[in-house]
Amino acid sequence: MSRRVNVLIVGGGIIGTSIAWSLARRGVNEVTVVDLDLAGVYASSELNAGGARATWWQPVNIESCRATLDFFVEHQQQFGFRPLG
Repeated sequence: MSRRVNVLIVGGGIIGTSIAWSLARRGVNEVTVVDLDLAGVYASSELNAGGARATWWQPVNIESCRATLDFFVEHQQQFGFRPLG
């Protein structure tokens, strides 16, 4: 089976999900998230003890993490996010 999408995001963890959510909010159609580990057994998002990495050096990673942290700050009540630990 072959299927075309506008955007394919591999990984439905914190960053992948926040990117998909942000794109959908901006009106991007056909955003598909693929994640083979929906149970979170191997996912870094579930295994990182609740931290969010903010020490990237590549511009794309910096922007993605900034957007992710902004998302969690904006919705901190829903996720129990504490910006300062």
